[in-house]
Amino acid sequence: MPFISQIVVGKKECISVFGIDYETCDGSDERYYIHVRDLDYGHV
Repeated sequence: MPFISQIVVGKKECISVFGIDYETCDGSDERYYIHVRDLDYGHV
């Protein structure tokens, strides 16, 4: 959430998303996750 907030206020132009080359059992992308700490900070 801190990076997303920095984009909203104009401190950062964009964020990079990594991890599109990891194979998974069901073929889904593992990069679509949020860390529980980021979720906590976003709600505080």
